[in-house]
Amino acid sequence: MFFNRKYLVCAFSAVITSSLQSGAIEEANLQVTVIPGTLEIAPSSVSGPFTPTSGAVSVTSAKQVDAVTFQIPDIVVNDLNGDGLGWRLIAAPGNLANGPATLPLGSVAGFVNPSDLDGTLIESANSVVFNSGLGTSNYTIDYEVAYDVPAFAEVGEYTGVIVFTITAQ
Repeated sequence: MFFNRKYLVCAFSAVITSSLQSGAIEEANLQVTVIPGTLEIAPSSVSGPFTPTSGAVSVTSAKQVDAVTFQIPDIVVNDLNGDGLGWRLIAAPGNLANGPATLPLGSVAGFVNPSDLDGTLIESANSVVFNSGLGTSNYTIDYEVAYDVPAFAEVGEYTGVIVFTITAQ
């Protein structure tokens, strides 16, 4: 009989332990949506006006090749869209104009001095690709462009724009 009591005590003990381990369990389900940030050219990095890096140009009787050069330093790109695919930046420079008179595009040095050499591919003077994988913040690159001054060019102030476009890869 003593043996049976011990057995009953052990069995009772096992039931208590089992009961404590299988207590009420509740779960809280969590859900969050991570939305994409921007893929952008920081507007302040391309706001101008920019002035030529070369000196003043005088009218001559000969065409002056690459007489006026501009540099747009530190164009800032932020890739925060979270797609991991990288981006393509394209520049489309136009002629400089003074009414109907124009200074045509000369040779274009294009994109130079990327802040991240490893992921950067300069496809052409006006196209650069960055395969970032994880995105990038404050990526910088310079853009240079030159203009010819025709023989007997009309004097005055010439203005123009370069359109920069960025797209995801």
